[in-house]
Amino acid sequence: MASSIEGNIILAGDLNTAPWSVFFSEFVDDSGLRDSSRGFGVQPSWPAMMPLFYTPIDHCLVSENVVIHGRQTGPDLGSDHLPVVVEFSLLDE
Repeated sequence: MASSIEGNIILAGDLNTAPWSVFFSEFVDDSGLRDSSRGFGVQPSWPAMMPLFYTPIDHCLVSENVVIHGRQTGPDLGSDHLPVVVEFSLLDE
């Protein structure tokens, strides 16, 4: 569990699940991390080459001392995923 790790935590990557999935909700609840997309709307990241089917499966989850200032998907860089760009700062522990 992330709550047993000392220090700040940022978990970012392709979790192959949408934020409305029960599995994603359970993972976030069990980990004790926060979803960085809260307050920034739905930001679909895959499949980059088919906008009609866009789904937000790339995530960034953070611990309580990580402050999210901005979050967006970046431009198509040639991958099948759009990059997720997160602006953050760390609170003093």
